[in-house]
Amino acid sequence: MMSVIAVMVNCALIGMSDLADRLFPGWGTAERMVFIITLEVFCSYCNALVCVCVCVILSHPIFTLTPFDVEYLNLVQQAIVRRGVF
Repeated sequence: MMSVIAVMVNCALIGMSDLADRLFPGWGTAERMVFIITLEVFCSYCNALVCVCVCVILSHPIFTLTPFDVEYLNLVQQAIVRRGVF
């Protein structure tokens, strides 16, 4: 909930700033704020879409590992465990 409030406050600050006045001359404060909030929601949806796409791509590998690759990855994993990283 706090993140939503933070985003709304940031949108309001951007909408009422002097930069927004120069970017959108002739627009009222309410029009600028609605535009900026709409842009923020659009960016949030794009971010969520990218996250979903990355998860789908990573969960469905397009290549198969050969037995040599599996053995190499097991050796790397054992070396990491020996060093105490995990």
